[in-house]
Amino acid sequence: MTRVVLVRHGQTEWNREERFRGKVDIELDETGFRQVAAAAEQVAQYSPVAVYSSPLKRAMSTAEPIARRLGLRVEPLEGINDMDFAPGRGWPSPRSGSATHSSSSSGATARSGSRYRA
Repeated sequence: MTRVVLVRHGQTEWNREERFRGKVDIELDETGFRQVAAAAEQVAQYSPVAVYSSPLKRAMSTAEPIARRLGLRVEPLEGINDMDFAPGRGWPSPRSGSATHSSSSSGATARSGSRYRA
């Protein structure tokens, strides 16, 4: 029987702030790296024979320690990359309660409910 073990990437600053990330290449934060170390131990219990990852930093930074713990190499797959939120990248999710958005790539700032153009 084939068993698939799915692991979501560790925490990033934007996860913590509940911002849409999409294909923005954000690294894990300190909490994310601790989560990955714990995940590697848990995943090892299933004895996987392969590790696949999105090529984004946050995903690779999650997959590499897991693969290393298993003595495997990470196989990056573009096809499992996150969806692209285009101009919505960096916007807070409706649950976050944040009223403003600031995009470091464009320097634009907008209030919730207003239109944004990159």
